[in-house]
Amino acid sequence: MGGILYSKELEILYQYPPSKKDSVYIMPENVQSMVINPFEGTEYLKNISLSKNITIVEEAAFMNATGLVSFVVPDWVTEIGRYSFQGCVNMKELTISKNVKKIGVQSFWNCKKLSTVISLIETPFEVDDEVFNCWGTNIYEQAVLIVPQESVEKYKITSGWKQFAKIIGTQDAANINSLTINSPNVHIYDIQGKRHDNLQKGMNIIRSKNGKTRKVLVK
Repeated sequence: MGGILYSKELEILYQYPPSKKDSVYIMPENVQSMVINPFEGTEYLKNISLSKNITIVEEAAFMNATGLVSFVVPDWVTEIGRYSFQGCVNMKELTISKNVKKIGVQSFWNCKKLSTVISLIETPFEVDDEVFNCWGTNIYEQAVLIVPQESVEKYKITSGWKQFAKIIGTQDAANINSLTINSPNVHIYDIQGKRHDNLQKGMNIIRSKNGKTRKVLVK
């Protein structure tokens, strides 16, 4: 199926071809699980949308997906497995949905270009101190952590999150950022991946034709 290797009923994703030049991959809804490391070396693939049957991002699911520039963990995901995004060296933006209850060790290890982490988790839980660590780059100094406005102080005292030097609320971030969307080269998606013609209440994912994405929160 487009060179992508699935099980017979499309329930298991085995491998996404590293040489495939598509920049966006929307996972079929049939897919329920992935083997370890099916996206390794996918240098052209910049954005991935998960099947609604994937409620756990399994161990090493996106390890070494070197083309990935942004990722939105959707609302139906409750757990992010260890090493799941390790080595995504070009990923700059990450959004974690409010329903995530567990994040495994070194999940985002060596994502050395990470500049924006949006966590919509209202009550932060402790995570390992090396979840966002990186060789040669201090991600905790480099990246800004954007969290629910009412949860800022909680993040500042919770292990694994409090290391971020810059922790700001979503409302503050919305006041800082502005974006012109009246362009045919810009598409708007909600956090579930559904496309819209206009900004929606809540978190919006703005994707440009060149593959770049931005997040805009509408209160």
